Amino acid sequence: MEGKRLHDAGLRLVAGEAEAARARFAAAPVPPSVVLHEGTRVTAVWPLEQAVPVSPARLLLTRLAALHGGDRELADPDHAWLALPGSTVTSLFPRFVVRAEAGQPAQRVAIEAIGRWLGA
Repeated sequence: MEGKRLHDAGLRLVAGEAEAARARFAAAPVPPSVVLHEGTRVTAVWPLEQAVPVSPARLLLTRLAALHGGDRELADPDHAWLALPGSTVTSLFPRFVVRAEAGQPAQRVAIEAIGRWLGA
């Protein structure tokens, strides 16, 4: 499936993958503010307290993806995309409504805390 987004391929999560991802996120030293279930992946979101340049962001996103076995497409801020909670993924059958499953959406994270966690 290289080069294809999972939504485009119409794939779904394999049994147990979503639960394993949720467990990894829950055990993270810096918990995500939001966990999204997008039908083909479970995505954690760490909104930052302030904007950061693209280069360090790309490095941290790559490390996060590697640590969590995540989607490396999300490591490129120029091409990353997230589905919004409540939106419908029409490429899946049956259609899937994206939902926010956990977290504290108002929580903002200091980039330094993520950097310490990831050894950057």
